[in-house]
Amino acid sequence: MKELFFKYAVILVLLAGYLTGCEKLEDTYSKHTGDGPEQYLTKIYDLKGEPKWLSVLLTWNLKLDPGRTAIMVEWTDDEKTDSVIIDRDSESYLVEGLKNYEYTFRVSAIEQKEGEIIKQSLGDPVYVRPYTSASEELLLFTRVVNKQFQVADKYLFVAFDEWADNLIAFKIGYFEKGSETEQFWEVGPEDRENSWPKGKSYALIGENIDFTKPVKVYRKGKIAILDDMILDLDPIELSFNVPSFESDFAADVRNRLDLLGEIKQDDIKNVEILDIDYDQISLIDVLHFPNLKELHLGRNRYLALGTEDRVRSSLSNKELSIGALNVIAEKLGVKIYHYGNHYFDVVPDFFTEKNKLSEQPMLAFMDATNWDISVSPADALGYDSGAKNLLVDNDSYWLPQPTTQIRTHVIEIDMKQEETIAGFKIVQTKDFGDPDASRPETLSIEVETGSGQWATATFSKSTTLGNGEGETTIVYLNKDKGTKTAQKIRITVSDDFYKQGYDSSWNWVDFYNVTLSSIMVIKGN
Repeated sequence: MKELFFKYAVILVLLAGYLTGCEKLEDTYSKHTGDGPEQYLTKIYDLKGEPKWLSVLLTWNLKLDPGRTAIMVEWTDDEKTDSVIIDRDSESYLVEGLKNYEYTFRVSAIEQKEGEIIKQSLGDPVYVRPYTSASEELLLFTRVVNKQFQVADKYLFVAFDEWADNLIAFKIGYFEKGSETEQFWEVGPEDRENSWPKGKSYALIGENIDFTKPVKVYRKGKIAILDDMILDLDPIELSFNVPSFESDFAADVRNRLDLLGEIKQDDIKNVEILDIDYDQISLIDVLHFPNLKELHLGRNRYLALGTEDRVRSSLSNKELSIGALNVIAEKLGVKIYHYGNHYFDVVPDFFTEKNKLSEQPMLAFMDATNWDISVSPADALGYDSGAKNLLVDNDSYWLPQPTTQIRTHVIEIDMKQEETIAGFKIVQTKDFGDPDASRPETLSIEVETGSGQWATATFSKSTTLGNGEGETTIVYLNKDKGTKTAQKIRITVSDDFYKQGYDSSWNWVDFYNVTLSSIMVIKGN
């Protein structure tokens, strides 16, 4: 009998433990108050938030809870908390009318009596930022126009980005002088030709535009992150205050006008004659010059005889460049002079002159017969790089030995006494039978002042060179062709890639080298 009693007692204890465990598995919460345990409502599970356009879609899972009479959704920004009460069995809600902010969202089960919330469940919040115009995905949407210019204070010239797949349509809004009605240059899906609006990468718009009023780009697009929702994006107002230049074009302009850093409108507004000589992405930036009268393309590239067909300044975007050049010729009356075979395979007929021959200016040079010249690093024992050839105006040249390390060569010229100089004539090495010869594109020139200090000889520390075989570059000290007094000259030039080959240990490596023909000093008055 005792054994039977003991067996039943054990079973009752185990059953009590099991029931206690089941109560812990219930989705309820209790706390003890002075009046005994208080039962809480079921917690909302698996709350998730999905960003939408100016809204957030909340979803969650519900558990069986007879005490729940409704669900309350709350959202909090930096100013306030809003809420809404929805059906007791709802498992989703779209919160709309949101701004660009990472909101805190909570969803709770509630019990209401006579319109008053008497119980509310616990719940973990989620933090979600809705998609707005400030979202990265929309900020990265094509701007359509990548450059804009005022032409003669009457016309708008724009360059387009290539038509993006998610762009549906756009229009450019502007006001003509004397009118309060916004005009539109419109492009729809049917106007897409070869990935460009109306088949061109540019457009000339308007007849007499009032640029004191805003010029805007209106875009309609399909937004992938919003399930391909069709959206009218915020308009973009075009700015004309600060000119934006292609890097290659800016380098040529700085070199010609003695400018450093950002090129401002005041730097170029009075320029009447402009020279562009070296490789360019585009020539569209000529439109930044409101008072331009002459444009010379390639005038300062003095090529060796017989190299004209293979030494040419390149132009990446010819169509856009021709569009811009045609505008300055037609609307501004600019005369365009084209030299050699630079930039164009077929030179446009509206150019003033084409395929002109560049002629070197008549200059007087210093006699370098008794000058000293040294180069660092020095030649290896038994090798003569021909440094003295740099002071002779003929076909001889300076050619260090190739090496597997890039070197910086410092060439120092001692004129033995102070001289007044006006610039330099630097000549590249002609073809001497090595098709891989490395001719420099830049170098720096310094002069020793009376105090024994070295100073940059030219306005810019780096001097650009034409690097065709036997090509001559005339380097003036500044745009006004001024002079300086000095006794010593220092030229710094670095190696460039030469070719690949085997080193002394039979490793296949890159070799580097550089070569020059001559450095002549222009006599100052």
